[in-house]
Amino acid sequence: MLIFGIGPALMFEDKEAANKTLDSLHSDRSINRVRIYNLKGQEFTSFIAADKEGDINFKKDIFYQNEKIGRVEIDARYVGLTDRFRNYILIVLIIFVLSAPITYVLSAPLRIQVSKAIMQLSEMSIGLEKSNRELETLLYIVSHDLKEPLRSIEYFSSSVKEQYFDKLDDRGKDHFNRVIAAAIRMRLLLEDILTVSRARRMKLPDEIVNGENIINEALGRLEGKIKQVNAKITIAQDFPNYKVERIWATEAIVNLVANALKFTNEGEAPNIEICPYRENGKMGIMVADRGPGVPPEYTKKIFDLFQRAVDRKVEGTGAGLAIVLEVAHRHKGEAWVRPREGGGSEFIITFAKD
Repeated sequence: MLIFGIGPALMFEDKEAANKTLDSLHSDRSINRVRIYNLKGQEFTSFIAADKEGDINFKKDIFYQNEKIGRVEIDARYVGLTDRFRNYILIVLIIFVLSAPITYVLSAPLRIQVSKAIMQLSEMSIGLEKSNRELETLLYIVSHDLKEPLRSIEYFSSSVKEQYFDKLDDRGKDHFNRVIAAAIRMRLLLEDILTVSRARRMKLPDEIVNGENIINEALGRLEGKIKQVNAKITIAQDFPNYKVERIWATEAIVNLVANALKFTNEGEAPNIEICPYRENGKMGIMVADRGPGVPPEYTKKIFDLFQRAVDRKVEGTGAGLAIVLEVAHRHKGEAWVRPREGGGSEFIITFAKD
C-alpha cells in the first residue's frame, strides 16, 4: 500500500504528495523509519519515528507502470507487529463468539427439517424392505401354487392328445399343440421365477471352492446337451479359489454355458472357452463363445428378467441371465457381457474377494 501511494509521487518528483503518504505511518507503532530513493539511488524523502535499526529490515524496488523508478527501505519493530497480530486474533475470536450462537439459532429450523427428513427416509427404508419381503413371499407362493394347475393342464392335454389327436383336423391339431406349448412355457416361466426368488434369499457365501470344481459340476449337469450339439469346450487350468455359495455359483455358470450352447451361428457347433477373470482388482469366471454376439443396445437389457435379444423360437424363457446377475449381486460382484475379439461374446461374473 505504501509503494502504491508513493509510486506516482516519486515518478513526478512530487515530494509533498510523498510526505503526505508517509505521514499516515505516525499511527503505526511497528515502523521505525522509512527511506525512499530515486532511480539514481539518491534519497527522495523519508519518515523517521525512531532513528535506529529495527528488528526487521525490508527493501523493495518501486515500479510505476511496469517501470522501475526507485526503492523503498523500511525498518520495523516486532512489538508493533505482535500488537497487530494480537488485535487480528482478538477480532477473529469476537466474530466467532458472536456468530456461533447466532448461527445455532438460525440453523435450528434447518436442523429440525433435516432430522425429520432422516426419520422419514429411515421409515421409508424399513417400509420398502418389508414390502420387498412381502413381494418375494407372494411371488414364491403364487409361482409355486400355480404350478399344480399347470401340471393338470399338461397331464390332461397329453392324455387327450394320445386318444383323440387323430380325430382333429389340421387346424384343431395346431390349436391343441399351441395349448400344450403355452402350458409348458408357463411352467418354465414359473420355475424361473421360483429360482430368482430363491436366489434373492440365498445365504451369505461361506465356502471356499476352487473354480475348476464349479466348472466341472456345471458341465456335468449339461453333459447331455453338450453331446447333443457336439460342442467344443476349452477349460483353463489356473482357476483360483472363490468364496461363494457353491450351489448358486454353479447355477450361474450352468446358465452362462447353457446360453453359449443355444446361441450359435447357423451351421456351426458351439465353441466355448471357460477361464478365470482377473481384471481391475476383480476376480471371477468368464464364459466366452463364438456365437452371433449381443447387439450393443441389449448388453444391459438381457440381464433383466425375461428380456431377450433373440427370437422367441430359441428355447428358453429369458430368465437365465437375470439369475446370473442376482447371484453376482448376492456375492457382492457384478455380471456383464462384452464383445469377443474375433467374434462372439464374453460373459463375465465376478465374486467378492475372500
